[in-house]
Amino acid sequence: MQTLLPFGRTKLWLGILAIIFAPIAVGFIFGLIAVFLTDKDKRMYQRFPNTFSDSALKQHKTGSKLALAGGIISTLFLIAIVYCFYQYGTANPWRVNDLLQ
Repeated sequence: MQTLLPFGRTKLWLGILAIIFAPIAVGFIFGLIAVFLTDKDKRMYQRFPNTFSDSALKQHKTGSKLALAGGIISTLFLIAIVYCFYQYGTANPWRVNDLLQ
């Protein structure tokens, strides 16, 4: 009897949530967890390929793409937020100096 991979749906949902919450740091965390689960499922599928169905492989590929996209988009947003905070926020010591004068 062929089954689905254990983290198939979880990867899908975490990838979707990572894309939705990309502007917030939570999206980055969801993306990292989804990529980690993708790796676990990939190793499990490589170890026992006959155990899982074709739909499990399709779900794995879709979840992998969503996890990777969510992780990348969240990372880019996080970098942009840190850059903007550094450039225009109080983290930039030269900016604070200009504001005080």
